[in-house]
Amino acid sequence: MLIASLNYRKWLGTGALLVVALTSRHLALRSNWLGVPYVAFFVGWLWLPPRFRTWRNSLMLGGLAALGLVLAARLPGTQPLAVVLLYPCAVFLASRAPSGPSAWIGLAGLAASSILISPHLTAHLGGNLVVLGGVYIGTYGAKLRREARQLDRERVKELENAYAELQSTHQKLIETTAQVAESRAREERLQLAADIHDGVGHRLTSLIIGLEAVELMLPHDVNRAEERLPALVTTARQSLFEVRQAVHAREQGKDLGMDAFQALVNDAATEGQWDPSVNWSGNPEHWPATVRLTLFRVLQESLTNILRYAKARHVTVDVVENETTVTMRIADDGALRQAPVGGFGLNHLKSRCRTLGGSFTWTAAKPHGLIITAQIPFGGPTHE
Repeated sequence: MLIASLNYRKWLGTGALLVVALTSRHLALRSNWLGVPYVAFFVGWLWLPPRFRTWRNSLMLGGLAALGLVLAARLPGTQPLAVVLLYPCAVFLASRAPSGPSAWIGLAGLAASSILISPHLTAHLGGNLVVLGGVYIGTYGAKLRREARQLDRERVKELENAYAELQSTHQKLIETTAQVAESRAREERLQLAADIHDGVGHRLTSLIIGLEAVELMLPHDVNRAEERLPALVTTARQSLFEVRQAVHAREQGKDLGMDAFQALVNDAATEGQWDPSVNWSGNPEHWPATVRLTLFRVLQESLTNILRYAKARHVTVDVVENETTVTMRIADDGALRQAPVGGFGLNHLKSRCRTLGGSFTWTAAKPHGLIITAQIPFGGPTHE
């Protein structure tokens, strides 16, 4: 199991070096002492941990080995073996050479060593240099191909990881989209309920007050009671129409001009029999649709609460528009002496104003009554 786990290249290189050691006696009978230590040196270098087999260390030790062969070649009968031992030296240098011009330093040094080892063997010098260069270049090319394959495997692994991450992100996106769709549907249902409360609730309150007035008139003045009935029927029909149109609440804001705001105040004043005062500074048609609709709902809810609870005699509506904001203020002189806690209608309008980056407050007036103030800025993506 241990042998199988080792790198096959190390065993292949070790086998080749052992063959060189065993055949060295046939190359130089009296210089076998030279082949054995060099082969042992190369085998030891082959099995060193990778962190020690750097290009710098390989170049330094390979240079020392080549220098040793040059010096040993001065002894009689050692030149053939010294030339052969340059080949494994070339393999080890080329296998650690980096990419770039510095890789050829090792080849130049080996070529110089080959010339110094056999200066008199001119007939074999060219062949030795060709073989030595072939071994070096072949080993270097194999190293580059091995590194390229390793790089390809790493890139494939990175692509697989990226694909898996993309699949996971896609699945999360699908889940998030479903959650957003569910949240949006819930928000639309709440918006629909709020619009029905703000719009239809106002008209139904007017209808109830009108019917109560007719009930009081019937025993004493039938004709006057009959005169009020067509207006009440109109209010009931308008309530039904607003229920049908509530699902298009955002689109309704595009059709709300100053006439719609003024008509809302006049209708409420008629029902409540109070004296309205309306002061406008600006034009609703210049406001974004969401701002118009929100302020229209603010006015509806405020007037509905005045009709229900205030028993007011005077109601003032002030609208002030400047370059960046529009402010609506509704004040009455009703019986209220302290600000209410706030029910569904007021709290919902507060939330709508905050969604648009504005504010919504209600405070008690002096000496009695209520003041409602809504302020909404212009512009921004939430207004579109």
